[in-house]
Amino acid sequence: MHIEQEPFLKDAREATRRSTCTYSSPESGCRVDNLGREPRLVPDAAGHYFGVHFNSPNDVVWAHRPNADALFFTDNSFGNVLHNVTGPTQLPSTVWRFDPQAQSLQAVISRAEIPDPNDLATNPNSTKLYVTDTPISELQGRGLGNATGSPAVYAYDLDETLTPVNKRLFALAREGVPDGIKVDRYGRVWTAEGEGVVVRNPQGKVLGLFNVHKRVEDDPLHIANFGFADDRLIVLAATQIWSIRLGQTLGWTVSA
Repeated sequence: MHIEQEPFLKDAREATRRSTCTYSSPESGCRVDNLGREPRLVPDAAGHYFGVHFNSPNDVVWAHRPNADALFFTDNSFGNVLHNVTGPTQLPSTVWRFDPQAQSLQAVISRAEIPDPNDLATNPNSTKLYVTDTPISELQGRGLGNATGSPAVYAYDLDETLTPVNKRLFALAREGVPDGIKVDRYGRVWTAEGEGVVVRNPQGKVLGLFNVHKRVEDDPLHIANFGFADDRLIVLAATQIWSIRLGQTLGWTVSA
């Protein structure tokens, strides 16, 4: 394994279809740049739900089938409760599904199922959706004993309409909470957790760990997110960005 600090952002951005969620203001939403095709902005629904603004859209992912596309994104209260940048919470934390064909927006996973939905990912053939539950009490330093959720990763099947069904517990973080999540081209599930980037097979068995305690020992925050760029793992390690060279090319793209 080779670890290096180097400029990589151009490669990382170009390695996948660019879709972003922002919460710098209550009007922020999800933006989509379709990699060389005509850039798209998910319509006015991206900023609000029937006039009620989202709290702080956090992560976004596409699912693609030959006859359908769907964009999923999480909306939670982190922007208000943790960062005080979005104003009072107006909607419960939710996973949303946007259908670009029907131009429709639908809440598909409620707070009753996942109290603090954070990041999410699909597998390469868009048959599964993974969502991390990141208890906000843990992020506030109050511990998991005060949490309503669990530091867990949940898996859903995506049915023929790209709607998530059949929720099940996929994994539980051993340390800290799960945050960023990705699925590589071989179906392995990678999550950013308190002890590092954890790699599991599609059945949930832990295959390995990129331990970063020594790399971020001066910062108490866990890894927030990461991404694949060809044969590199790009880690957002609190106050640093690390590029880890791997033995395989793991990234893949959603084509439309």
